Amino acid sequence: MILQEFRRILIIRLSGIGDIVHTLPLLGALRKRYPYAYIAWLVQKKAEELLLGHPYLDEVITFDRDRWISRVWPLIKKLRNRKFDLVVDSHGQFRSGLFAYITGAKTRLGFDSKNGREFNSLFINFKAPPFPEDWHAVERYLALANLLGAQIETKEFLIQIGEPEKEYVERFLEGEGIEKEEFLIALNPGSSWKSKIWPSKNYAHLADILIKKFKAKTVFLWGPGEENLIESINSLMEEKPLIAPRTGLKELASLISRCTLFIGSDSAPLHIASSFSIPSIGLYGPTDPQRNGPYGSGNVVIKKDLSLLSCRRKGCRKCKIQDCMELITVEEVVKQVKDKIKKL
Repeated sequence: MILQEFRRILIIRLSGIGDIVHTLPLLGALRKRYPYAYIAWLVQKKAEELLLGHPYLDEVITFDRDRWISRVWPLIKKLRNRKFDLVVDSHGQFRSGLFAYITGAKTRLGFDSKNGREFNSLFINFKAPPFPEDWHAVERYLALANLLGAQIETKEFLIQIGEPEKEYVERFLEGEGIEKEEFLIALNPGSSWKSKIWPSKNYAHLADILIKKFKAKTVFLWGPGEENLIESINSLMEEKPLIAPRTGLKELASLISRCTLFIGSDSAPLHIASSFSIPSIGLYGPTDPQRNGPYGSGNVVIKKDLSLLSCRRKGCRKCKIQDCMELITVEEVVKQVKDKIKKL
């Protein structure tokens, strides 16, 4: 255990918006452990918005991966000038380890060679003891806070949503005739991995059932590059669902926070929903819900019990069963929806 007091702390979790959500309890634990410390977070540009304005952060430092050649030297200079004395690397890859080393911090906390990747441990001089591979990401990241003597009584998934984002969402919902306490189901068909996406025809059939049988208002969420996916689903439907407007990360979070139930694959919106304690139904194929499932007791995961499915490789190139998401039936999801509604 490291019982030293630190004044300038850097968290490194560069990307994976869902992983950034899972790292928020680590931030909360560090702020409680070091209430007067200067705490910064190094993150990729595309995920910056989720952290801006966070009350536990003094600074958000961005790494622009798309323009790294022209931006890397100013970033290195900034990291050196901040004079961090503690770096907590929850990303656990070569690049994050290199950034940790570049800061010049004497204490660089991260994972050992078993739990880190890409030789990250070469740059880390204080390592968390090995833990089981099936630990959830939240527990993996909090293991780093435990080494610093943090007392973790509650896990805070704090996403700061401002009034402009709330007003944007309320205008959309009011325009669609959705009242504040009305039952609203969010459907999120997209994902950064194509292999995680449930078939469009299934989402269309599910949404029709939710609207017809359950008389539920449903809203489809989407992100950049997913317009065609939403159009495909909409074209297959008999009923007319709500389709979310274009949103930034905080507007998306605000809309999710207004929903009563969330359904979707392993993706950032699913983890944002669980961070708000929105009951969620996760549809899983190539990834492992034990490690990356929706966190919390009010959630359920549907995943076929086939050992080859948890390869965690984009495109599932090593998986002999390419239709892992297609094996999940609409009827299975409807059954879980019924169970969730009974408990609400």
